[in-house]
Order: sequence, then structure tokens, then C-alpha cells
Amino acid sequence: MFRTRTQGGFIDKTMDTKSWDSPNPEPTGTTTVTTGVGGTFVIMTDNVTPGFSRARNRGQIINSPMSRNSETRTMGLGTILYQISSGGVVHSLKQSDRPLGFPYGLDSYLWKLPSTSMMTNEVRTRALANVKRPDYAGLVSLGELRESLSYLRNPLKTGLKLAGVLEHRIGSLYRKTSYTPKRGALHRDDSAIVKELENLYLEFRYGVRPMIGEVTSFLENFRDKHLIHPRPDRQTFRARQEQRDALDWSESSIVLGGEILCDITYHVERTTTVSAGLLYEYTSDYGLGDKWGLTLGQVPATAWALTPLSFVVDWAFNTSQFLAAITPVAGANRLAEWLTTREEIVVTRQITKHVWPSPWGSVTAAGTRGLDSVHVVRYSRSPYIGLPSLAVKANVLTTLSDSARQLDLAALFHQRVGNSARMAKEVVRRTGRAHDSHLWFG
Repeated sequence: MFRTRTQGGFIDKTMDTKSWDSPNPEPTGTTTVTTGVGGTFVIMTDNVTPGFSRARNRGQIINSPMSRNSETRTMGLGTILYQISSGGVVHSLKQSDRPLGFPYGLDSYLWKLPSTSMMTNEVRTRALANVKRPDYAGLVSLGELRESLSYLRNPLKTGLKLAGVLEHRIGSLYRKTSYTPKRGALHRDDSAIVKELENLYLEFRYGVRPMIGEVTSFLENFRDKHLIHPRPDRQTFRARQEQRDALDWSESSIVLGGEILCDITYHVERTTTVSAGLLYEYTSDYGLGDKWGLTLGQVPATAWALTPLSFVVDWAFNTSQFLAAITPVAGANRLAEWLTTREEIVVTRQITKHVWPSPWGSVTAAGTRGLDSVHVVRYSRSPYIGLPSLAVKANVLTTLSDSARQLDLAALFHQRVGNSARMAKEVVRRTGRAHDSHLWFG
């Protein structure tokens, strides 16, 4: 049975409006009430479970949907005076504590911000991929064993080789500044030096450094007295991500209050947090294959990890997580799942100019009003996590803007282009014609 509960409420504000012409004195004015322009209102909807305490004590899993919305409205109040002279008469309009129709419909502001659907899909997929994730990627390590052994065979020799080549190439660059070589020789030497430096950089980034991390992970997984840790009968797997968005914009000559023209500056901030979780109960023992990632369930993710340049694709897409998420889970039953979303939104409005289009001409007001704002917190929980999806990562722009990633891409691209050019030259040398796919049918 669903129930809805509320707390607090919005309050009304009283406004005083006066208009007069000189030499008459300032009158008492007219008082009007504007509703719902201040205060906090909270509404919560959830499901009532009969005998909740007894059911929980018996170990029953209760996973129901719920939602909670909280909205706080604040109006900037103040006194604004408009005065204009015409024919020797001063016409005045005075407004005290007038809340100029702040629109509270958030949809009129949020559509300007980026969508959060990509982040939600990514969190959902990552939570499903974390189910029974091994402590160590054993199959991947076996696939890369040959390369790892080449570094481990003599790490000191490898380091000295890298340092020696780097010193030689930098020395070559320095010596070339003392003379002018023949045309063409400089270009060939430059290309060789750049290629060597690229090889050194990529070898360190994707050879030495990952090898160090792999050895560390292996030792961390092996250092305990027992190779297999005791595992609880039930285990929860989670994923979480946050996205922050902000936007500023201005509008001019907006009609507020039925007759006042205003210049307005808006600022919108939104922080969205998505969390997903799954509760599983194990039906089989925890073996060495589970701990070290040597089960058949790891084959799809391993095949992708061993694909050349798959890590570059993973910078932009959640491919590895998607493959792990769609792999069937063996030896465990899913007992519960959930997806929660928390959205905090702050919209502020600053009216920078008030213009009264009076019958005697337009006049800009003297006086200021405070800052208008609305602060909303939305929280929802669904008992369904949904299906995994292959999608672009929400933070792909941040990832690709990283200077190290950009340098990696540049080096990889140059290496690939150079290899393609060398292959084309070899084809021309051997066949006597360009490497054109159409020529193969001639």
C-alpha cells in the first residue's frame, strides 16, 4: 500500500503598491498578496509493508520504491521607486516587497543542461559488471605472460636500455645544432629520433608501468596466509557516479508583474548522483578460479582486454564493462536490485534592471531587490536496476582532455600512420604499383 506524506508548506508575501503625482503627498497604497513565494515544502511517497519489523527480523528482503522531493523558495524583497517628470509634474510608482512572478517550473531551466541518461546507463552497467568480479585478472595475465616475462627477466637491463637510448637520442639532437647536414639527412634523422622517443614513451606507459601494477596486484592477492578468503553467504555489488552541471544566461526586456520590464541574469546548478546495487546469495563454494579470475565467465572480458588498442576504445565507451555485465553469473542467485537517483538543483535569478513603461515614457527604477532562488532536492529509488547497455561514457570529454591521454593518442596515431606508410611503400616496391584496392581487380 502506497502512502504520501507532506511536511511544511509555501508561504505568502504581502506587497504594497503606491502611485501618485506631485505635489500630492505619498498615499497609503494598495496591499496585495502573492501566494507560494517562500518557505519549504517536502513530499514523500513510499510503500507501507504490513509487519515490516517481523519480516525484517525473519530475514525477508524488503525492497520497495520510494521518492522524496524537497523544495525551498526564497524571494529577494526590497523597495523600488520609479519617477518620471512630464509637464512639470513628477509621476511616481513605488513598490515595496514585490515578488515579481518567479516561475518555479524547473523544466523551463533544466532542458538547457546536459542529459544524465548516459551516466545512469553507465552506472547500471558497471554495477552488473562488478558481480563476482575476481580479485585478480588471471586469464588476462596469462595472455600477456610473454610480454611480462620479458620485462621481469632483467628489469635492470630493461631500465638501462631505455635510459641509454634516451640519452643517445637527446645527445643526437644536441649535436645536430652545431652543424648543418645535407638536405634530407636531417629529416631522416628527425624521424628516427621521434620514432625512438615515441617507442620509449609507449613502452613505459603501456609496458613497464602496467607490469609494475600487475606485479603489485599479484602480490597483494597472494600475501595473505590463506589463498582463499572466507566469503559471506550474501554479498552486495555496487556502483556510483556523480555529474555536476552549471549554466548562466541572461534575458532582456522580460515582462514581469504584468507591466514591469526587467533585465535578468539566471544561474543554474545541478548535482546528480546515481547509485546502483545488487544483492546476491552464493550457491557454490568460492574456489581458486573465482579468486584468481580463471573461470569460463572471464573469457569474454579477457578476449576484449587482449584485443590491440582495446584500452583506447574503453576511454570513450564502456565496452569492457558491458561484456562483463552480459556474462551469465554462475554459482549465485540474485535476491534484490535497486537504482537510486539524487538530484540537487539550485536556480537563482538576479534582476539587474527594472523599467516602468509609463504613459509619460519609460523610466528605470531606483532601488534594488535581493536574489530570488529555488532549491530542490529530488530522491528516488527503484527496485529494478534495468538492463546493461553499450554506451558512450559520461565523462568522455574529461578523459580525452587529459594531457597524458592526448599525448598517448598522438603517439599511437603517429605510430599507426608510420606503419601504414611503410607497408604501402613495401607494396609499391614489390608490385610496382600503388596500394589501391581498386587495382587488385585490374
